[in-house]
Amino acid sequence: MAQRTFGWVQNPNVLTTLKKVVAIMVPGSKFSNYIRDYRLPLLRRNGLIDDDLYSSFIKILSSDEIVVGYDKMKGRGGARGLNKNGIPNSKCSGLAQISIEGQKSIKLISLGGDEVVVKKPYTDDWSADGYVRWAISTGLLDYCADRDEVRASSLGEELVATEDGSEEEGAIFAKALLSCPPVIRILSLLDDDDAHTKFELGSKLGFSGELGFTSFSQNDFLREILSASDAEKSKIKSNYEGDSDKYARTIASWLRKMKWVETCSKTVTEKCSGQKYKLYAYRITPKGRMALKRSRGNSSNARIPKIVNFEMLATKASDAGYLRLRRALIIQALGYTTNRTVEQIAKYLCDNGVQVSPCTIIDDIEGLQRIGLEISVSEDGSGNKKVVCLKDKIVKLVIPQVRESARQVTIIKDSLRERLRNLDHRYLALVDLAYSDAPGQRKKSDAREFEIETAALFADIGFFSMRLGDANRPDVIVSAGRDGAIIDNKSYKDGFGVERSSADEMTRYVAQNDARIDGEPPNEWWKSFPREASDFYFLFVTSFLKGDFKRNMDSISSLTGRLGAAVGVDNLLLIAEAMKGGLLEKTDFFKMMRNCELSL
Repeated sequence: MAQRTFGWVQNPNVLTTLKKVVAIMVPGSKFSNYIRDYRLPLLRRNGLIDDDLYSSFIKILSSDEIVVGYDKMKGRGGARGLNKNGIPNSKCSGLAQISIEGQKSIKLISLGGDEVVVKKPYTDDWSADGYVRWAISTGLLDYCADRDEVRASSLGEELVATEDGSEEEGAIFAKALLSCPPVIRILSLLDDDDAHTKFELGSKLGFSGELGFTSFSQNDFLREILSASDAEKSKIKSNYEGDSDKYARTIASWLRKMKWVETCSKTVTEKCSGQKYKLYAYRITPKGRMALKRSRGNSSNARIPKIVNFEMLATKASDAGYLRLRRALIIQALGYTTNRTVEQIAKYLCDNGVQVSPCTIIDDIEGLQRIGLEISVSEDGSGNKKVVCLKDKIVKLVIPQVRESARQVTIIKDSLRERLRNLDHRYLALVDLAYSDAPGQRKKSDAREFEIETAALFADIGFFSMRLGDANRPDVIVSAGRDGAIIDNKSYKDGFGVERSSADEMTRYVAQNDARIDGEPPNEWWKSFPREASDFYFLFVTSFLKGDFKRNMDSISSLTGRLGAAVGVDNLLLIAEAMKGGLLEKTDFFKMMRNCELSL
């Protein structure tokens, strides 16, 4: 079965383009015929589509019922952009790609034989995939997981039949968007007469403590942007956001198009320096508040059913299939407007082959609330049991027959949930990040988030903390009073042994910090420590320790005169829990560093 993710979209936000992606799937529609009779021949005339794919698309669009395999809908990957001669680097390979014009203009030979300059007549597969996912998430396209196929839904057909810009079109867009739980979540968060930034919204959106739903600290963003050069500011603004921040930004842009949300600037204050900075923010409008009320139903209108695709219940987690199953079973156990105790839910899961603790169920229920489902949690009459009630009617949730088991990362996280009573469970994402084995560019992204979340954790438990990262700088620095530490994050699925290369790099950082020679290194990263910090240590944060890691830590100490430690992410979280609960002081943390593995 293909691995897809629906319900979560980054960047696509043009409603007219969304309508076109749906329209190409409606037989006989004006746009579908245009693609078949004009744009596809134009692509073939200019060598921008393979002949066999051209013939296949012509046949599909000439059918009485248009059903397309997902990959053929979104297109396959390839080089993006144009070469030096203005020719696209990759050919068109997906129907949704053909529905969307590119941003740049190119020279083509028209069907009449003339040279013309037009917008590139198709987009890249990544952009096309975003629009397909948006259409599926809002019920405008139907997706069959068993066959990995897409077709227009009845609602999508209704949308395509409307006049562009008409009230009827607006009403269908409204119905589609209000059936999408994350849209309801963002509207609900904004329904407090205050303006919220993407960071504030993202921090409360999705399954907390899980890869794919990270949200970066707004204060850390402020600290970075306020201390950056003008040349660096643009890069920080573009790259400093977690997945949930991106989802929040994208959803807010949809709501703005519907006039349910308006943008504004919000003055925020960086906690340490007191400096003020204006951030782009969102505020609900009266129309938005009316739409939110409509979604919840009243005496005159029924509550709008919510679309929960199985594929939206986890995204980047290594065992997304298992997490989706567990959460889908919780929804199934709750039913519709029926009270269930956590113990009853646990039994239902157990009867279906999934054994988890009540704490894990509570975290999943909070996650379901954070994706936009209305679920009430209260105490029973005795006050000893939690009673849960799902108030939304759920549609399109299909649980596959193939069942997956929990993997190591999820087992570790579930065991930690019981013990983290004071620490925010969002930091469980550190386990995902420490064990990440993602390929290529995503591995780099995970490594960066590992550094950011580590810095956030230390800040949460009262340390001065800053993520440095990038070339020729440590990943993170922390301090408390006179004590400070240089941190190197190491993400290894199979464990970390403080190899020689890592020890050499740390030795260099420790030596640079001790020497503090102006211009060495040119970025003078050591100036980021507070002035009062004078006693320094080194620390490796990783998945788990293996091999003779102590020997190389002793080598660092022999060359620098500084002590350090290494810590597995599970022990780091337990240490943070002890500090958050007042059982361990910050000075105790540094005293533990004796070239050993930190643990409680």
